[in-house]
Amino acid sequence: MTVQPDATEISPSAVRTMEDLRARLTPMLRSDKQARLIVNRNADIVCTNRAGNALIAGWQNLPKDAKTALLHWLYDAASDAYEIKLEAHQTLDAQAPNTFALCKTELHIDDGDQLFLVIARQPNLNAHLIQALSQSRALYKDIAQAIPGLLWETRSDGRFSFIGGAEMTGIEHSELVDVMPHEAFDVPADVARSMFSAEADVQSVDLWVTTYAGRRCLSVSAKPTLSKTGMWVGARGIALDVTADRLESDAADTASQQMLSEAQTDALTGLLNRRGFEQQLEKICGQIRAADAGGYLALIDLDKFKQLNDTHGHQKGDEALVLVAELLDRHTRRGDLCARLGGDEFIIWIDDASTDGAQRICQSLIASMPELCVDMGLKDFGLGMSIGVTQLRPGRDTAMSLVERADQTMYKVKKSGRGAYLFGDEEAD
Repeated sequence: MTVQPDATEISPSAVRTMEDLRARLTPMLRSDKQARLIVNRNADIVCTNRAGNALIAGWQNLPKDAKTALLHWLYDAASDAYEIKLEAHQTLDAQAPNTFALCKTELHIDDGDQLFLVIARQPNLNAHLIQALSQSRALYKDIAQAIPGLLWETRSDGRFSFIGGAEMTGIEHSELVDVMPHEAFDVPADVARSMFSAEADVQSVDLWVTTYAGRRCLSVSAKPTLSKTGMWVGARGIALDVTADRLESDAADTASQQMLSEAQTDALTGLLNRRGFEQQLEKICGQIRAADAGGYLALIDLDKFKQLNDTHGHQKGDEALVLVAELLDRHTRRGDLCARLGGDEFIIWIDDASTDGAQRICQSLIASMPELCVDMGLKDFGLGMSIGVTQLRPGRDTAMSLVERADQTMYKVKKSGRGAYLFGDEEAD
């Protein structure tokens, strides 16, 4: 079958031969820039021009629902435009997607099949850019309204020039425009200026602000705004409302600290337990390096405590332990550490003290025991203390070696008669 050089035979389904239709169809297909197709009543392509060749495969492989929609459009007299996506071998505009705007004209051929001339135009690049920009603005607006915080911009005078984002508890957007950030949020001016008038990038810095609904925590990120000549003219950024997260985190930290404190505290006396004391002492031993610094460790064992439990019961014994803990607290200083190691053993770290200072603490503790017995209603019972004392050797001792030495010295006191103290490093007797 003969066809014009700029037309391609597609389907043998046309009732007239192409020779009969050639004179009528050829003028309609003349266009190298626009894709033109002749289709029959079933939307099958009869012929195309060269530009339309690229659409043949995509047209023939349209999904069933798309083909049905196309047929409805062909026979809809009120509709003269239709948009369709086709997988083309090549597009007329390399920068445009495979989306085509179709226009149709019904062809009246005497005694022939019903035919349509379809012109397929690709939207130009400007149209796509305008559409993309419109979609981007809509997307930005949706995102801005969904962000749990503020989108903001400040001018060179430091005042807010723009406020966007979802409404936050206690913050009215309309009331912030033209207001200085430190006035809007009741924070120090220099703090607000470093974030909302940033001259360098700011990344996720927490700022607690005051609103009419109470305190809120904003996580602020900002970038400086520069003019075309590179001059600083303001800043813009985002301030996320992270109040709930921070409060939850603070609560978790508080609970964690409470658990840690409970794990390091003796339940009966409220002093540090062995674990807590040894951890603190290990830090001290690691930090003190100078020979002229340091302190003394005093290990205390109660005399006649087992006899107290046996004759007066464990409740009286517990009362004695609590009173001894209070005694240690009264006779030591702010920087000292007191702990109950277990049973009737107590220990004190006497921080940054001279030998005379450590002696005075030991003497006052031992001298206070008779009064403690009176307070318990056991005036002549004789509950006392045996104390072994040793000095820290900076850079050489560990917590374990220091405790072991004090323990050995304390047992020397026990063997020599009790109710006394002894310095095991020969600093004192």
